[in-house]
Amino acid sequence: MNPFMKKLLDPLLYFIYPIPKVAFLPVFVILFGLGNTSKILLVVFIVVFQIILAVRDGVLDIDKDYIKVIQRFSSKKRILIRYVILPAILPRTISALRISIGIALASLFFAENYATKYGIGYFILSAWTKMNYVEMFAGILILGYIGNVFFSIKKIGNANESNGRCIDAE
Repeated sequence: MNPFMKKLLDPLLYFIYPIPKVAFLPVFVILFGLGNTSKILLVVFIVVFQIILAVRDGVLDIDKDYIKVIQRFSSKKRILIRYVILPAILPRTISALRISIGIALASLFFAENYATKYGIGYFILSAWTKMNYVEMFAGILILGYIGNVFFSIKKIGNANESNGRCIDAE
């Protein structure tokens, strides 16, 4: 909502968004080494980036009249956040998490093939090179199961979800 922050961050977000996030793997490896730290930070970067975009877009889509109404009734910022901003961004944030899960798992699969001897990505490709297709498909199913578990987390947020356009008077 801050115009200065919008002018500061928007060019960076628009520049980074079209770049495939897996392309940042070499940067993270250079900065944090070949261990798990670089891979974990890559996945965190992917998820956090999607959430930042969703929150920003959700805040920008809030009708200014809602903000004016809340400001007239209360000057407390926490009231504005509780009754206008959070209901507007919650559905977008949950959707961004769901979308970023697939991207993060794909990136993790890719990252686990560099300088490692363990991980589901390594397991799948190792089984493939050994022509052990049962293990390869088992690894793919495990990866799918992990994605499904994370993807189904949205069900938890359904009880609190609103369309971001109404203010709860209760």
